[in-house]
Amino acid sequence: MEKKNVPGNKKAANTVITVHDKFVVGIWETSSRRISGRVVVDSLFSVESFSTTKKPEHLVAKTLAKKVIPGLREIIESYEAKLTETLKTIRDEVNERMADPLLKSIEFGAPQEQTYELVVDGRHSWPLVNRFVRSIVLVDEISQALRQMYLSGFIDYGEYKKREKKAAKPIWQCMTRLDEVIKHYHQQRKQIAAITTAAKVG
Repeated sequence: MEKKNVPGNKKAANTVITVHDKFVVGIWETSSRRISGRVVVDSLFSVESFSTTKKPEHLVAKTLAKKVIPGLREIIESYEAKLTETLKTIRDEVNERMADPLLKSIEFGAPQEQTYELVVDGRHSWPLVNRFVRSIVLVDEISQALRQMYLSGFIDYGEYKKREKKAAKPIWQCMTRLDEVIKHYHQQRKQIAAITTAAKVG
């Protein structure tokens, strides 16, 4: 991940994630599913921004946000751990296969590597958002390791893609859980705000 200047905004810099497979791009931004990495990032930001607001009219939202953030962090960390373990397992497999003495005299050629940039608005680069982005990077690392085995001839294309899809399940599960918790948070704050407003009017 790197920071790049945001045009017209000297106070913030975009977070740019460089990935190496369209599969990962599809997780970040997809039209085939209701949830995507970009949507989750925006949702996490909405909670974090409420947690630090100084506007008195958003006191309820702030209090609720501070209560829900530890749970969101726990969700992200638990699924990040699963992805980290998967990456370790696959990398160990790659290293074991590539350690074959017969391969020492072979220099494998490979198609030119393509890269894709996923961008997070610099104003949204808050702690929870940045922690979630780590999971996207882990999926990309997993994808690259599997691709290496495919290009080296150890697995065929079908197995490569099948294993890639299976390995990415935790990121979809993570995004689904985060979406559920954040939606519940916004429902709660709106309900309490409505009750408070009605009481004042009454």
